Amino acid sequence: MKGAKKSGKVTPAFIIHHKDYVTDLNFEDDEVFFNINNLESLCQECHNKEHFKTQDYKFDENGDLVRGSIHIS
Repeated sequence: MKGAKKSGKVTPAFIIHHKDYVTDLNFEDDEVFFNINNLESLCQECHNKEHFKTQDYKFDENGDLVRGSIHIS
């Protein structure tokens, strides 16, 4: 709901997101992977925005990634 509160919209959150990203170096670290304080629920659109925030990507109404006229699925 954090993203929904920020944007002022309410939408179902189906994705459990790791605030500290899981990487090849820490995927076996229970404090990163299973720590409840490192998890948040996000909708698909907010999860995509989080992971691609440094890129110039756009998302369609379904939360699918769109770049220019090329639809990426």
